Amino acid sequence: MKTMDVVVRRATVADRQAVERLLDGAGLPLAGLDDVWAAWVAERGGAVVGTVALERYRPDRHRPRLGRPRLGRPRLRRPRRDGGGEGADEPAYLLRSVAVDPALQGMGIGGTLVETALETADGDAGRTATVALLTDSAVGYFDQFGFTPVQRSALPTALAGSAELTGACPESARSYLRTGARVSG
Repeated sequence: MKTMDVVVRRATVADRQAVERLLDGAGLPLAGLDDVWAAWVAERGGAVVGTVALERYRPDRHRPRLGRPRLGRPRLRRPRRDGGGEGADEPAYLLRSVAVDPALQGMGIGGTLVETALETADGDAGRTATVALLTDSAVGYFDQFGFTPVQRSALPTALAGSAELTGACPESARSYLRTGARVSG
């Protein structure tokens, strides 16, 4: 996927140092980075200039559903034949680590990264996926992607074991949720 002269691609282990530099520069937590289910980077002129990641959780597990920690390609599952629906087996995703080089902010790179992650979550879920996030620095930004501010207690319980919800993000961080249904909170 291209935005101007920026290419969005799956992150690899070789991108780890650049991703950490972007996250550190944005004041975002590194804790839990090994728990990502999938991650992407935006690259411009051979340099990593943006990143985003997803963690994937099942309601019956409070740990990410991973074979091994990775910054690469997620394993997509087939959509359910019954069309999905909110059920006990539906995954919940945590959007995290959205960061863009400050010199390139405002150019649509962050939006492209977020859309890429959401499309992947939707493809994996076979419908509009339940995706949550926590933020201190981007309050209001995620509304354009269908996220609604909610109380932390309204987040899917499957996310309870994530690093973000167990201390990596401060209590002051605002909670957002995107689902296929209307959210109250």
